[in-house]
Amino acid sequence: MTKKSRPLWRNPWLFGVAIFCGFMFAAVGTAAVPSSAQWTSSIVCSAPYNLTHQSSDTSYGNTSQESVGFNCSDGPGRSHAANTIEIFGLQLLLGTLVCCGLALGSAALMRIPRALHPA
Repeated sequence: MTKKSRPLWRNPWLFGVAIFCGFMFAAVGTAAVPSSAQWTSSIVCSAPYNLTHQSSDTSYGNTSQESVGFNCSDGPGRSHAANTIEIFGLQLLLGTLVCCGLALGSAALMRIPRALHPA
C-alpha cells in the first residue's frame, strides 16, 4: 500500500527553499546588482522622486569592501535616504514569489502524462 503524498503547494519545504532563495536574491542580488531594485522606486519614493543608488569602495590593507546606499532624488539638488529595509523586503517578496512560481510550474509540468511527450 503506497502512501499518497501531499500536493506540492502544501509542502513546507517548498516555502522554506523559496524563502531562502528569495533572501539570497534580496541580499546578494541587490548588493551585486543595485539596479535590480529600481522597480521598487514607485513604492519606496514619493511622486517626484526616483530611486538612485550610490556605491562606495573602502580598502584596508589586503581587504576591500563595497557598500551600496539608496536615495530618493528628484534630480540635482534635493534627495533623501530611501528605506533600505523596505527595499530589501520587496526584493525578498519578489524572489520568494518567483521561486515558488518556478517550483510549482515545474511540478505541474512533471505531472503531465508521458503520453503527451513522445520519445
